[in-house]
Amino acid sequence: MNINDTTNRGSTPLHHACFGGQYETVKFLLDLNGEALNSRVDTTIKNINGSSALHLAFQNGHIEVVKLFIDIGMNLNDATNSGSTPLNKACIKGRYETRKFLLDLNGHKLNSRVDTTKKLNNGDSALHTACINGHIEVAKILVDVGMDPNDKSNASTTPLYQAC
Repeated sequence: MNINDTTNRGSTPLHHACFGGQYETVKFLLDLNGEALNSRVDTTIKNINGSSALHLAFQNGHIEVVKLFIDIGMNLNDATNSGSTPLNKACIKGRYETRKFLLDLNGHKLNSRVDTTKKLNNGDSALHTACINGHIEVAKILVDVGMDPNDKSNASTTPLYQAC
């Protein structure tokens, strides 16, 4: 068996473990690297939506799993097919603690700088995403770190407009 085999939707065992927040399983898979034939876990594999295992961990608020990926130097600004970064994923679900963790991390570790200027393909920022989904606490954090509440999407809508 190849540890990187995918389902028909492109998900690997690592994707499933991250989605469910299975810390011990994720740690085992990452620690397994190179110890057995065909055991090299490819952390860059994306599913059919373009989500990596890291995106799924962020989306579901599994900070301890996220820390494992940060420790191995994964890119925190990697985007899905729609342009969604881990930051956007955290904002979709209103993951206040995940979002705060991500921004607090800025500059504390190599490759851990979060680009708050990245937007979805439709021009929505993380602040737009938080407002669309009614996550006021997340929106407050984003404004506090300097995101522009008057920033316009491709459709010329602001986060305030999308909150209404």
